[in-house]
Amino acid sequence: MRVAQREILADYDADMVKYATKAESIKTRAVYESLTTQFAKENRKFQYRLIGSNVCAATYEICLWRLKDAGLIYQCFNQP
Repeated sequence: MRVAQREILADYDADMVKYATKAESIKTRAVYESLTTQFAKENRKFQYRLIGSNVCAATYEICLWRLKDAGLIYQCFNQP
């Protein structure tokens, strides 16, 4: 079972950076790795600044769209 899980994660990793430059790939991986940590917290709201220092939405937003387009994440809205 663990082998299959590792293979799936490796495929995800390959998929998310397939059409990206090296710099975009690094940013996309950072966003992907930050997602699980951020959503495990009570707030459960994605914050760019928690990815790292000097990170802003303008430079990292494309990474979220890349992950969404690859089918690795879904965008959800909190409705009152």
